[in-house]
Amino acid sequence: VVHMYTQLSASYGTQWFQSFPQAPWDFTPTINSPENVAALEMYKGLYDISPAEAINYVWFDAGTRFSQGDIGMFFWWTPYFYLIKNNGYMTGETSVIIDSYDVGMLPHAEGRDPLVSLGGWSLGIPKATAKQEAAWEFVKWATGPEAQKKMALVPDYNYQFSDFARLSLYEDPELRDIYPYLDVQLELMRQGNGKVARPPAPIYTSLEAVYGLNINQALTGSATPEQALATTDTLFTNVLQGNFLLPYQLESYDDTMENTETLLSNLTC
Repeated sequence: VVHMYTQLSASYGTQWFQSFPQAPWDFTPTINSPENVAALEMYKGLYDISPAEAINYVWFDAGTRFSQGDIGMFFWWTPYFYLIKNNGYMTGETSVIIDSYDVGMLPHAEGRDPLVSLGGWSLGIPKATAKQEAAWEFVKWATGPEAQKKMALVPDYNYQFSDFARLSLYEDPELRDIYPYLDVQLELMRQGNGKVARPPAPIYTSLEAVYGLNINQALTGSATPEQALATTDTLFTNVLQGNFLLPYQLESYDDTMENTETLLSNLTC
C-alpha cells in the first residue's frame, strides 16, 4: 500500500523529511502535513468505492481484478498497461476490456504535477568476474533497441512487453500501434521521482512498515486520516531517534550524479 499511496501523496506535495535527499540531511518527519491529510482523505474515498477485499490485494490481484470489466479505475505500475489484456495473470485468454480501456496521469492536487515512483530491472557486472566483456556484450544486447523491439513484438499472451529502455522505441510507429499508451507512459517516466515518493533513506523498510500499517488503519476506518498520520509521525520519530538518525550528526551528501558514481564505485566488490 505504501508503494502506491505515496505516489498520490507526493502528487499532493507531501515530503517525508525536513531535508532529504538534498544536503544537509535532516530526518525530522514532515509526514503529518495538511497536504498528506488531503491525500489520505482522497485515498480513503477511493477505497470506499472499491471492492472491500481490495485492501488485501497484492500486485497481481489488482491487475487481474481490473481486467474483469466491472472496475472503473485503478492505478498501478506500468506493466499493468499490458498485463490487463489477459483474463487472469499471463493466461493468454483475452480479457473483456482489451479494446476498451485507456490510461492517464495520476490524480494530483491543483497546481501540482503528478509525481510517481520509478522502478525497473537492473543488470550488473561483478568487478571480479573473469567474463566482464561477455557480460557487457549481454547487457548491451538485452537493453538495446533491437532486442527490446523483438520482445515487444512477441504476440504471445496478447503482447506483453512495453517497458522500454530506449527512447527510440517509444517513438517507433509499429510499436505505437500495438501499445497506444506509450506517450502517456513516457510522460510518467519523465515526471517520476522516487526520491520524493519513497526516499531511499536509512532504515527505510522500518519506516515503510509503520506507514503502511497506519494507512490501512485509515482505510478501514479504525483511525481518521489525521489520527493515522499523527501516529505515523510519532512512530517515525521514535524509530529515527532509536537508530541515531534524529538528530542527524553524520556526513550528508548532495544528491548529484558525481556522488552517485562515487558511491557505486565504493560499493563495487
